[in-house]
Amino acid sequence: MSPSGRYPYYRCPPTGDCDNRVTIAAEYVETAVVAEVKRLLAGLQGTAQGADTVADAAADLERAQASYDAAMLVLDPLEPAAVTRLGQLRAARDQARQRHDDAAASSTATSIAVTAGDWDRLTLAEQRALIRAVIKSVVVRPGGRGPARVTITPK
Repeated sequence: MSPSGRYPYYRCPPTGDCDNRVTIAAEYVETAVVAEVKRLLAGLQGTAQGADTVADAAADLERAQASYDAAMLVLDPLEPAAVTRLGQLRAARDQARQRHDDAAASSTATSIAVTAGDWDRLTLAEQRALIRAVIKSVVVRPGGRGPARVTITPK
């Protein structure tokens, strides 16, 4: 936000990796990013099924944990083969936990059909997820005015 509080803007922080402290009105950047996302997604339709993905990952994690727990009950931890097997099961469980955590962090609660035309009906979190899905980076160059300073790189 500007010092007078009139309009939002983006600015490189003084501790960032910017050579120049670039400042630009948020409206310019956000308008350019939204337009590029809509262009990249034009004519495409996808289905967001975050809840299903999380449920599947949770079931996988539960199975991996049960396998590890069962092996702990029957294997002798002093036997080298048992140590190797427990290590494999632990690694499988940890990978399942990571997949679950990743799915939970990026999921939406419902299964919906999504097109670029639905942008205004999406929540802010859903809009951000679409931006992250198709945009690799946004760079603002110093000098000049307005949106011509914005470079958007798709994934």
